[in-house]
Amino acid sequence: MDRFYEARQAFLAIALRDEGGYGEASRTALLALIPTLDGDKRSLRAYAPELPDTVRNL
Repeated sequence: MDRFYEARQAFLAIALRDEGGYGEASRTALLALIPTLDGDKRSLRAYAPELPDTVRNL
């Protein structure tokens, strides 16, 4: 991975969200964030694919 990977993924997530790809945007952002975190990353890697594709009104 190159040193700009996380930054490019963050901008991709913004673009995906702007186009209505909420689930894909969330997954992209979360997966880009994981390498920068300390501690157990396995649970986040497992959770990311489970994020829904639509936004739920709370």
